[in-house]
Amino acid sequence: VGDASDGNTCPEVITRTYRIEDDCGNFIEVDQEITINDDIDPAGTAPADVAVQCIGDVPAEDINDVTGVSDNCTANPTVTHVGDVSDNGTCPEIITRTYRIEDDCNNFIEVDQTITINDDTDPTASNPAGITVECATDVPAADPTVVTDAADNCTANPTVTHVGDVSDGNVCDGEVITRTYQVEDDCGNFIEVEQTITIDSYTPTFTLSSTDPTECGFADGTITLSGLDPNTDYDLQYDDPSLGTGVANISFTTNGAGEYIINGLEAGTYSNFIINPSNCPMCDETDNSSINLADPNAPTVDAGTDQTICEGEDVTLTADNPDGANISWNNGVDDGVAFTPNTGTVDYTVTAELAGCVSTDAVTVTVNPLPDVNAGNDIEVCEGEEVILTASGADSYSWDNGVTDGVSFVPTTSGTYTVTGTTLGCENTDELEVVVVNNPEVTFEADNTVGCAPFEVNFVNTTEGDVNSCTYTMADGTQIEGCDISYVFTEVGCHDVTLEVENTSGCVSTTTIEDYICIEDDPIANFSSEPDELTNVINEAEFTNSSVGASTYDWSFGDGGTSISTNPLHEFTIDEDIEDYVVELIAYSDLGCSDTVSAVIPVKEELLFFVPNTFTPDSDDFNETFKPVFTSGFDPQDYTLYIFNRWGELIFESNNTEIGWGGTYGLSSNEIVKEGTYVWKVEFKTKYTDERKVEVGHVNVLR
Repeated sequence: VGDASDGNTCPEVITRTYRIEDDCGNFIEVDQEITINDDIDPAGTAPADVAVQCIGDVPAEDINDVTGVSDNCTANPTVTHVGDVSDNGTCPEIITRTYRIEDDCNNFIEVDQTITINDDTDPTASNPAGITVECATDVPAADPTVVTDAADNCTANPTVTHVGDVSDGNVCDGEVITRTYQVEDDCGNFIEVEQTITIDSYTPTFTLSSTDPTECGFADGTITLSGLDPNTDYDLQYDDPSLGTGVANISFTTNGAGEYIINGLEAGTYSNFIINPSNCPMCDETDNSSINLADPNAPTVDAGTDQTICEGEDVTLTADNPDGANISWNNGVDDGVAFTPNTGTVDYTVTAELAGCVSTDAVTVTVNPLPDVNAGNDIEVCEGEEVILTASGADSYSWDNGVTDGVSFVPTTSGTYTVTGTTLGCENTDELEVVVVNNPEVTFEADNTVGCAPFEVNFVNTTEGDVNSCTYTMADGTQIEGCDISYVFTEVGCHDVTLEVENTSGCVSTTTIEDYICIEDDPIANFSSEPDELTNVINEAEFTNSSVGASTYDWSFGDGGTSISTNPLHEFTIDEDIEDYVVELIAYSDLGCSDTVSAVIPVKEELLFFVPNTFTPDSDDFNETFKPVFTSGFDPQDYTLYIFNRWGELIFESNNTEIGWGGTYGLSSNEIVKEGTYVWKVEFKTKYTDERKVEVGHVNVLR
């Protein structure tokens, strides 16, 4: 007939009508419903993932990058840009760009393009120009602004930082310092550039020569310094016996030959010449040799050999004076008299005067300080722990108690350890205390050691002394912090338990009790019975115990009876009001773990009935009625008794088990049938199976 649309979309329903018509124009119309509903998603391929260096390199979204767009119904599905989502990371940052492909029925899929922004290009910069300075004190502080052309592909202003300075070690000898700067962009890409700083200063080298005064008491002796740089300014310091202070300070300029002459010197011993360039005082050079200017015909004198002693020791200076001249020492020393000099190196000059002529000699006394020996701080160690004693402040060390410096040993008791340190032959001592702390003797207890899974056990630390912390370790590796804890054991078996205790001195001991906690699984209770149901005739059942993991049992049979036998035999007390007995078995393991199972034993009535074969309807009140006698097992609501005569005629029918045949012809008749044999039929349904039964027999009527 035609198709009619409901005008909707997704779904659209078309009703198609057919007409069925006979030759007389009678007809009916039937409809077919056609539902058009596109529920299939379109398809498409996400744009290829993109990797760029900088955020500015991220391309604009472009729906044309989505390829393979198609749909089962829509010719040209719509592609739209949903949005960009950043993971908020940096270096890399991941942007997920989502496009949606949608058909005319709003079915859609979304495809993702991953855009990775990760700048892995190093910045650029040039090495700063090198500089030259006269002295180390003239080296300028680090200044990142000397790097003037730092640039990067993504970071507008790369960061410049001072990394450090490295010297070539040629101090006061044309030292070169390499100063390093790091140029870093926002993604941690970096390069290093270097600036060279040259220190144009050198330690002077020189030699000494001299001329004596021409006559006794004259001040025309000279000392010449040679080997210096020509025409260069220097500072000079030396010991001059003619000065009250004993030290002369001169600033001078060398001649074209690199020399300088000190004039106007009297007889005496001149020593400790120290020279440095005037523009760099730190670059000095010392010549400790002595220049002895002597008058002509001066007396002979010998101050003796140089001496080296330790701090606190006495020294005696005695000059050799073969000519018997007048002897005097500087620095307040008396010839032949002991004194205690301070630490350091001092030149002592002896002057001999005879008839106006003077001669001198010098001896050097070096007093080495006692080493500042430090044995270290007192030590507290745990019993059995190694100790290393390492002293400082001297060149070599010797400990008492058999200890070797820097070598580990295990002290057995607390005590004092003394070290003797030696430097340049001078000794000093120091000592420290080593305190040996006994390790804790670990003990613990559990409130229960055997039980059924899951089994909670409480552990108590009984370790004596001050305890700082406890850690229990179970056999499965579980560790629990705390001194008094609880733990639930779930695995069957015997478990080791370990306790580690740390006392307040940090000493640690452990103890393990093997197979301390023993866990049994619950038994599995199960049984069966034979028979599996009872009747009013069969009221005894034998139970077969199939429990696993149990050793003792409690039975309850639901009728008040109990048993502790493994496989009991029980005679039930049948009560007609009880249809089921619930038998319960509790199975116990050796540790008292239990499981309970129960089963329902139904009680069913046996089908019991009796049909007499003769009755006497003679009004004597004995055996007046014929009826089947049912004891149990049938449904009294579904029962029919039929009586037939010899010709098969139905003469009596009853649906009540209490109403039997009184020998009449029909239920409403009082006429007794003739003596003879009649056929009875009983139809009934059993009580439990709904089985319909038909029983047929004969009954004799006697009058």
